[in-house]
Amino acid sequence: MHGTHAIFDDILFAALLIFPVYEWRWGWPRYLARLASGAPGVRLNYYRAIVAGEWIPALALLAFWTLRGRPWNWLLLSGYRPLRIALGLAFVVALVILQRSQRRTILARPATVERVRRKLEFVAALIRTRSRSESSSG
Repeated sequence: MHGTHAIFDDILFAALLIFPVYEWRWGWPRYLARLASGAPGVRLNYYRAIVAGEWIPALALLAFWTLRGRPWNWLLLSGYRPLRIALGLAFVVALVILQRSQRRTILARPATVERVRRKLEFVAALIRTRSRSESSSG
C-alpha cells in the first residue's frame, strides 16, 4: 500500500473514533443548553450540523478515492447485481409498510400513545412534539 494511502486511512479511522466522543462529550451538552435557552433555530442548526458532519467527510473520502485512483470494489461500490437491488428495495418497502402499520396501531390507542411518548422522552431534544391538543385534533 502506498504511504499516503496509509496516512489518509489512519487519519480517517482516527476521525471516525474521535468524532462520536466529541459529540457525546461536548456537542450534545452545548446543543441542550442552547435548546433550553430558547434561542431561535437551534434544532434546525443542529440538524444541519449533523447532515454536514456526515456528508462532508463522505464526499471528501470519495473525492480522495477518485483522485488516488483506488479501486471502487475496495469500498464495495462496484459490480451491483439486480437481485441485490431488488432485495434491498423490497426490504425498504417492507419497513415502510411495517412503520405505517405500527403508527396506525399506536394512534388508535391513546394509552399506547402515552406509553410510547414516555419511552421516547430521551429523544425529545431532537424532535419537536405536538401538544396534546394538537395531536388530538390532527
